[in-house]
Amino acid sequence: MPQFAKFTSVLEAVFYYASQTPCKLAVADGSVSYSYDEFAHCICGCALLLQQQGLAPGSKVMIEMDSTASCLAVYYAVIAAGGVAVPISNKLNLPSFTHIQNISKANTLIAADNKFATSLNFINSDELLAKAGHTGAFFNLPDPHALSEILFTSGTTGKSKGVMLNALACIQGGINTDLIGFKSSADVELLTTPLYHAQAHSTLRANFAIGCSSIISSSYISAEVLQNLTERYHINAINIVPTALKLWLEDLGEQQFILLLKALKYCEIGAAVLEEKHKKHLLDLLPNTKFVYNYGATECSRTVFNQISSSHDNFTALGKLTPGVQMKLLNENCTAEVLPGTAGRLAFKGKMVMLGYADNPEATAEVIKDGWYLTKDLAYIKNGFIYLLGRIDDIINLGGEKISPSEIENAVQNCAGITECGCIGVNDVFGILGQIPILFYCKDKDFNENELKECLRSRLDRYKRPRILICLKDLPHNAIGKLDRKKLSELWYEQYENSFKQSMHTGFSLTGQPS
Repeated sequence: MPQFAKFTSVLEAVFYYASQTPCKLAVADGSVSYSYDEFAHCICGCALLLQQQGLAPGSKVMIEMDSTASCLAVYYAVIAAGGVAVPISNKLNLPSFTHIQNISKANTLIAADNKFATSLNFINSDELLAKAGHTGAFFNLPDPHALSEILFTSGTTGKSKGVMLNALACIQGGINTDLIGFKSSADVELLTTPLYHAQAHSTLRANFAIGCSSIISSSYISAEVLQNLTERYHINAINIVPTALKLWLEDLGEQQFILLLKALKYCEIGAAVLEEKHKKHLLDLLPNTKFVYNYGATECSRTVFNQISSSHDNFTALGKLTPGVQMKLLNENCTAEVLPGTAGRLAFKGKMVMLGYADNPEATAEVIKDGWYLTKDLAYIKNGFIYLLGRIDDIINLGGEKISPSEIENAVQNCAGITECGCIGVNDVFGILGQIPILFYCKDKDFNENELKECLRSRLDRYKRPRILICLKDLPHNAIGKLDRKKLSELWYEQYENSFKQSMHTGFSLTGQPS
C-alpha cells in the first residue's frame, strides 16, 4: 500500500512531508511560496494563536477564501486548532453570507475585513498571519471521523446546502485521485478554480496526499501571467474547468495556446462536462498531454476518472470507477439495482462520502441510504466504462455553476407585468458556457421591459440571470396543469435557436425576435 493511502487527514499528509521533504514546494500563489516545512509551521503558528484567542473545539469558522497560499494556511489552521472550516467566497453578498452562517451555525469569521458588520467573533486574517509565530511543535492530528469541513454547494435547488465532511472523507477524495496513477510527487500543478469550490479542495487534497506542489491562481489568468507562473515554478500540469479552457483557447488563438501549454504532462478537467468536439480539438492541439476528466460531487469526491483519448472506444464515456470506490445503478425509486445493461441512477459508497447536509436531515435522508450516496445522474455501463445519460432533473449547468430554473422563476414571477414564466437550460449558442438559462414569459398590459431587467438584477446573482428572454402568448402545460419544460425545450430548438444564431451579429431583442 502506498504511503498516501494510509493518511487519515490532510494535516497528517502535510506534516508527514514537512518531516520527509521539508524544503520541497508545497503551495504558492505567485507572491507567497511555502515549502512543506514552512506551510506546516505557518498552519501550526496560526492554530496556536487561534486557540489562545479562545477558539473552542468544534467551533464553526467561516473563512473568506481568496486565491492565496496564506489563506489556505489559515484554513488548515482552523482544522488544526480543532475547529470546523467553512470556506466562503470573498465576493459573497449579504443574503448568501447570512444563509451560510445560519446553516453552518458559524460563530467565528476570519476575513480581510468585517464588511457585513456581523456579530460573529471576527478575526482579521492579515493580522492573524502577521502575529502567528513559528512554532516548532506540530498539533495533534484531527479525529478522522469527526466533522472537519463544511463546503457549500452551488445551490442546485435554489439554496446551497452545507456538505459536512470528516477528515477521513476529505483526504480520501484526494487518495482516490492519486490511486489512478497519473500524478507523481514531482508534479507542479496549477489550480485555476477558486478556493471555496469543491473542485479546488479535491485537487489540493490529492496533491498534499502525494506530496507534489500546487500553484494557486485566479479562475482566469492572462497569457502573460500563465507564462510567468509556468517559467517560475516549472508547472507541468493544470487543473481547470471546461469553460476556462475554452476561453483560453478563444482568447489566445491556437498557436499561442499550443506554445504556452504544449509542455503539460496532464490537464485535469472537472466540475462540468466537456463537449465531444472540444475534446477532439484539444487532443489535436496538444497530442502529448494527458487529458484526464474527473467526476464526483462535493458530497462524494472523485469517484470516476477517464483519460480522454480519441483512439479508444471510451472517448464519450464518463470513465471508470476509482479503485476502492463501490458503485451501483438503481431504479427510479432507488429500491433495487437495475438489470445489467440497463440505465439507472448512479450511487457510490466509500470513505469519501459526506456525513450529511448541515441542518438539513430531510435532504440528507434523500441522498444517503445505508452509507450510499445517491446522485441525480442517470448512467449505464458498457465494457467496464460508465456512460452518463444526463441529470434526472432540470438543473442548468453554466460553466460548472449549477442553476435552478425554479429559483429564476421565483424571482421573476413577482415582477410587475409578468403573468407566468418558465425557465429551461439550452446549449450555449456561443459554445463557451455549456448551458445557458433562457426565460419564457407571458405579460399583461402593465409589463415594462426596464422593470423586468431591474427585477433580474436585484434578485439574482449575475451568472443566474437568463441570457435570453422570450415573450409568448401562452406557456405549454401538461394534463395536470404543470408547466411542460420538455415542450419549452422543443419550442426553443425548433423555432428560436437558428433565428438567434443568425441574428447574433445584429442583436436580439427581449422578446426573442431578430431586431
